[in-house]
Amino acid sequence: MQSGNRDNYFIKVHLPLFLVQVCFGALPIYSKLAFRTFGPGFLAFARIWGIAIVFALVFFIFQRERVKEKSHLLRLAVLALFGVTGNIYFYLKGLQLSTAINATIIVSSVPIFTLIVALVLRQEEFSLGKLIGVLVAFSGVSNLIDFSGFKMGGYLWGNLFIILNSFLYSIYLALVKPLLKIYKPFTIITYVFIFASIEILPLTFGDVFYFNFGPVKFADYYPLIMVLTVGTLIPYLLNSIALKSAPASFVAIYVYLQPVMAAIMAVFMLGEIITLKMAISALLIVCGVTIVRFPKLFLFSGKKFSKE
Repeated sequence: MQSGNRDNYFIKVHLPLFLVQVCFGALPIYSKLAFRTFGPGFLAFARIWGIAIVFALVFFIFQRERVKEKSHLLRLAVLALFGVTGNIYFYLKGLQLSTAINATIIVSSVPIFTLIVALVLRQEEFSLGKLIGVLVAFSGVSNLIDFSGFKMGGYLWGNLFIILNSFLYSIYLALVKPLLKIYKPFTIITYVFIFASIEILPLTFGDVFYFNFGPVKFADYYPLIMVLTVGTLIPYLLNSIALKSAPASFVAIYVYLQPVMAAIMAVFMLGEIITLKMAISALLIVCGVTIVRFPKLFLFSGKKFSKE
């Protein structure tokens, strides 16, 4: 790959995906802070409606790309159900009922789910390099997080909701790829959030309608605003940009950077210290991502393994 192409790929894929994980790494922190005032249903409604309004205003004023076929509207509605409505709602419900460490561990299953979904849909094929890259990256997560802290019994429903969140998001990553060849990323993400704003109503209407704003102080809105912007608007847009130029499984593998990003932010926000264990984990995660993207650098032939 020539130097110009490498720089272009870095800007279009690696940089957006890195920033996505920074944003998603901060999401559990600000969500937990927001839970002190707002419930998960209210937070899910606010995330989806807030971003849908912003995206719709920008889209219909500046871009206005038309949907070419009516069947594409149905596909966008399905994408909204998996990638936004179900993804956001079950993640927040799970985060409230479980712990941050459980959520971080479970979210690491996204690349595995994505590979399975992409294989079933025949969008991608397994390769030795891809499989080893996933295992190497997962070993980094395992080293970073003490799995003895994973408590299934006391947080059963929360953990199940987060697993469901990971699975739904994996389906979204696989299904959105074909439409990205037809429409601009911002067009897709705008319609997805518009449809999601309708789909979320039955799940959250009671939480919003009966919410008492009286005791809410001005400072209580800060974590809510951070969830809407840093935790939702920015990463969803950047993820769509990256998906246009990279395979869904490669986008998903970057999820392994979330624990590292969370650890780094904890140093500044919580006063924690980066240990040798964290540094080793970061190295393993980066190696895993590199193996998936450049298997030949690690002497893997890139031989594909299909279902046949």
